[in-house]
Amino acid sequence: MSTTNLLSQIKACLNDGDRNPQIDDALHLLRQYHDLNGPIRDIMSVSDDHEVQLILDSWKDVIYTLEAHLETIAYTWDRTEDPCSESTSTVDEILLCTSQLYKDIATISSKYRDILQFDDDDDLESDEEAIAERHLDWAIAAKRAGIMKECVNAHMKRLKELPDLVQTDAVRLLGLHNKEADGSITIKEITKTGLFETQLVTRDVDGCSYIANIPTENAIQLGKQTGNIFANANYTLQNCTEILQHALSSHDDESSGKYNPKRIYSANSFFNHRREVLAVYDELNHNDDIKVLALLFLFGVSLKESQVEAALGHDDVQVLFESGLLTRNPVDKTMVLGEVQIYPISTDKFAGKGKHRSRPVYIMTDWSLESLRLPKNAIMSIGYDSLELVALAAGVDVFSPTTASNNSRVLDLCCGCGIQGIFSAKRSRSWADSGISCELISMDINPRACQFVCANAVLNYLVSEENTIYSIEADLFTPLQLHHEVEGVQPDNFIGKVDMILSNPPFVAV
Repeated sequence: MSTTNLLSQIKACLNDGDRNPQIDDALHLLRQYHDLNGPIRDIMSVSDDHEVQLILDSWKDVIYTLEAHLETIAYTWDRTEDPCSESTSTVDEILLCTSQLYKDIATISSKYRDILQFDDDDDLESDEEAIAERHLDWAIAAKRAGIMKECVNAHMKRLKELPDLVQTDAVRLLGLHNKEADGSITIKEITKTGLFETQLVTRDVDGCSYIANIPTENAIQLGKQTGNIFANANYTLQNCTEILQHALSSHDDESSGKYNPKRIYSANSFFNHRREVLAVYDELNHNDDIKVLALLFLFGVSLKESQVEAALGHDDVQVLFESGLLTRNPVDKTMVLGEVQIYPISTDKFAGKGKHRSRPVYIMTDWSLESLRLPKNAIMSIGYDSLELVALAAGVDVFSPTTASNNSRVLDLCCGCGIQGIFSAKRSRSWADSGISCELISMDINPRACQFVCANAVLNYLVSEENTIYSIEADLFTPLQLHHEVEGVQPDNFIGKVDMILSNPPFVAV
């Protein structure tokens, strides 16, 4: 569909008496794009770099604003009440139009690269940070267009343009599994090795049968070794917060955050201050092991492998590699990078007794900065909503049996990384009681979340002969017996009744 026809169709679908200002803005910007479309198409024939730069700058402003408006329209458009009978296809066309914009910039990327290389005496801006920012624009546009080779090249050029970013922004390249000599690349979306290694099992419970993921024996053993590395280094929220607060109190820039000794920081708060922490690394009074682990797995900083080995020891570093938590920096192979963010949650008010119950709960997630992987597969970092729910459930033993059978089944619906169910299990007296059989079923439509749940379970010593965590890839209530009873149709995979349901439903559209 041409831009002109798309404009006409959108107009036909709008009620002139009740115009949405956002749609008006989007229509205006679509017209701008239509006017620019010709010059952009012919950009390769433009010999004046300054003219090319002006075209690209104008176009970039249009696409950023347009994308925001179109995504808002696509997610909020009430298709059932829209006056256009073909509203569904219209929304799809709008999204396709947005995608086409990104393909346009990727198509002219060779010319874009030329523009980014110029002498200081040129008329064009020569600031290194501005050049790096243009590379980032290029990388984002190429990823949205699905041209991952261009995306990786742009990220690489940006990190080489500003060497400091090699330490602080390399997480953008996570997922890069292989880069061949011919330039072709492979992106690994789901890790199924190390702590993330699982196997499928069939469970039969009270006449119900379902297929689920459970950790392998190798993952369980690696989980114990990895957990000990963090526990022995005293990787606690208090110690990590002290590191952050030292950086903030030493930093002159008030906008970076104010020193607050009583504040509980979200995972993203730690990551956002990675540059300040790196700047004061040598001033920190903590032991080298906690400093290195915090920078790698909470602040997202890449460090020299020799520095990490000096702090942790060669054997522990190899365990972190084998567990799938550590990888080499794609730009500088002498440096290592945390594949995941690991947030330590305090269990100082835990009421139960038993081995390893006094140490924190370690929750692995993705970084908040978008990597090469698809956004829909991302595991969200620990935010204040998750911490509030953890606090609300802290005084409740959700695994306490509701019948005389001494069996307990809890469902964590839309589990994500599994924080709600895993933290509840760590605090549960019933889970620690060998006389009670506890079962945690973690369910999510994201297959990557299913791997993270099992990995977090073994990292926290929650898999035993008596108690097990199962993860199921499913869409909401489909596998529940409730669906079977109400609809009268038995799904292929249903889990039966549970004693308790925990849930932190998704609130971000992917």
